Amino acid sequence: MHLRHVAVAALAVFTGACEFEVSSVEQALVACPNWACAQNNPTLNNRNFHELAEDGTANAEGFQLGPMVKDGVSYRVRVVGTRLTGYSRLNTISGAALVGAYFYVVDQGQHVLRVNINGIAAVPVWAGPKKGELLESYRLEWSDPVADRIQNLCSTPPLEKPQGSELLGQKGDYTLVFENARYDAKAKTVLPGDRNWFNIGCAGHALSKLLLTGHHPLTGSAKVIEQQATLKMLVADYCGDGTPFTVGGEPLYWTSSNGYMPFFANPETLEARWNEHGAVCIGQPRLKTTKSTIAQQTFPSIDAAIDEQCAATRPPSCDDIDVNNFDSALVVSGNPINE
Repeated sequence: MHLRHVAVAALAVFTGACEFEVSSVEQALVACPNWACAQNNPTLNNRNFHELAEDGTANAEGFQLGPMVKDGVSYRVRVVGTRLTGYSRLNTISGAALVGAYFYVVDQGQHVLRVNINGIAAVPVWAGPKKGELLESYRLEWSDPVADRIQNLCSTPPLEKPQGSELLGQKGDYTLVFENARYDAKAKTVLPGDRNWFNIGCAGHALSKLLLTGHHPLTGSAKVIEQQATLKMLVADYCGDGTPFTVGGEPLYWTSSNGYMPFFANPETLEARWNEHGAVCIGQPRLKTTKSTIAQQTFPSIDAAIDEQCAATRPPSCDDIDVNNFDSALVVSGNPINE
């Protein structure tokens, strides 16, 4: 039997469904993905996504999770807290035992992909109440048996970047998985958690940063408005409508009013103050003096880009440029010295 038929049949058994609806997902390339230009996104078949459902329900991009396989034995995929597991009626595998396992993902009910678990590494929580607590991260590579290709699940693994303020200690080609919160990728809002769904956070991705800085229920007790303010800050959603005005890897220092996250170092200038709706006020946008070629090409004038997106509702300039003054905001971001 062809691999596609085997995987689809197995998925039907595990999900209790035998039919797959083809999703009408927009396939056209866009200037920037939902999370930001050049963001290190989870990616399959050249399409970004950030979550999967354990019961095989299709996500917004049309991807359906199938069974995990290790040594010829099939398991259900389950994420418990921040740990990936495979379980069946007779056995459960987790931790180091996952290396060498793989799980299927069906693309729009037709194309079967395989995600291989090739490594596990510990990453400590960077900040917040559980600072230092070790989480599991996974080196995931997806393969297309038909096209005979294999690549990292993350789109642009930052292998040469220091594991400091940008990656928060996470290895560049590893991912985090975690349940207990969902996110609207377009609106950049925090949604109620659903036990059936789990997130995939690549190194340097906004969702990984939420988890690693305590702005997620599994690693801290930040209020939902604090989580959302942090998310909007991370993607530079100045307008508050979900539009990101940043690129992956752009240097930025930030601090949270709940005390979880201090500035990584002293900022040179104030970037913005933030609440759950977006920027409260703007100092100097982070791409104003960027050295990123991608940022320069995408946003030749960052001020003009912000004005075009939200001319009538653009946040005012910050009267007080003291980076240590929250002025009732939930998060403050600052720009490092651009040398």
